[in-house]
Amino acid sequence: MSQLNCVVLYAESINQSVALYTQLIGLPPVDQSPNFAMFRTNEGLMLGIWQKDQVHPELDKVGCGMEIVFAVESSAQLEQELGKYESLNLSILHPIVEMDFGYSFTALDSDGHRLRVMCQK
Repeated sequence: MSQLNCVVLYAESINQSVALYTQLIGLPPVDQSPNFAMFRTNEGLMLGIWQKDQVHPELDKVGCGMEIVFAVESSAQLEQELGKYESLNLSILHPIVEMDFGYSFTALDSDGHRLRVMCQK
């Protein structure tokens, strides 16, 4: 049986994306080259950032086919994260709202990837 161990996002600017995700994850990449960076999350899932024009096979479409979800423990932490995302000048698609699964807000990174931060009810 195979295990999911890595999600890869394609980026227009590897340096800009590495800087952003270093702040969002709170850890630097564990490996980085001019066209690729790899982050290890606290749960062991890897997040790769790949320079879009270096992806093989070439891409025909990028962005917004998925969401990256960051979980927090409380509504207070959710509000702190919203403030952090706003301070990073990320586009906020919607402020904190109650949804079926809990409370969340959604933002976009500069490459159009949806970033959802949520806490369970």
